[in-house]
Amino acid sequence: MDRFDAVSIDLSSSPELRQRLEAFKRRAADLAGFIRTQKWGVQHIHVDRSNQHRPTVGGTLPNELMLEALYRRFRFFILNDEPANYRRLLRLLSASSNSKLLHRFLRVERKEFLTSDSLKFAFVTADSMYQPEKVINFWFNAYYFHDEEPERERLAAFERIVSPEGAKVLLWETVWNGALKVRNMAWLVRQATAENPVVYVPLYCAV
Repeated sequence: MDRFDAVSIDLSSSPELRQRLEAFKRRAADLAGFIRTQKWGVQHIHVDRSNQHRPTVGGTLPNELMLEALYRRFRFFILNDEPANYRRLLRLLSASSNSKLLHRFLRVERKEFLTSDSLKFAFVTADSMYQPEKVINFWFNAYYFHDEEPERERLAAFERIVSPEGAKVLLWETVWNGALKVRNMAWLVRQATAENPVVYVPLYCAV
């Protein structure tokens, strides 16, 4: 069982941090509630690297309507102009404390926010690598929320490599991992208020 240490933060001198913290909690509660009430099933992903420079990906997906609802909720945490932006919140939290333990933890969380082990494995020996952020940009800006021609072209090129099914599967894995990061962070900052400026850090980060 994980153990946690309470770390004090300075909320009094940063109105932006207070505002973003409340926005993050609100949006994260909505996201976590949605995840909890849906039946996601057991999904699998497989990668064929017979051609190491053009790996193909396949797998299973949850219901499309569930995915669209998940993506809509998750979008608040990656848009730069949204108060609930995940990485901006973590930078402000880091600046609000002198705790090396908190700094170390937040640095790792920022780096690992958007990850896809399948994407990394698929292109590990390829000439060029696709980043998880790019996969999200392809889909969100070319299909789900916008209809931007440059992103449509990039998405089509990505689909020609990994397969149309694989492109969807890799988006799902990336967003799902990010959503779990948001849910976990919301639990760690759940009690942080002006009256109780405390966040929790897993003690495994001290190792």
